[in-house]
Amino acid sequence: MSRLIAVEPFPRLSRVLNGEEHTDSFPGQTTLLSIAGKHLKNQAFGPLARSNGLAVNVSD
Repeated sequence: MSRLIAVEPFPRLSRVLNGEEHTDSFPGQTTLLSIAGKHLKNQAFGPLARSNGLAVNVSD
């Protein structure tokens, strides 16, 4: 499997990949409405974890 890399506007995936629970709340501000929620779904971090992937945080 290829190593997946996700890009997100505030650290949700990276925090979960570093050991926080995916059911925690991850508030943040972004103009990217499609990913602006404060909760993280298993579908978002599961493939990253299985591929030994990582998340990169960027500003809007």
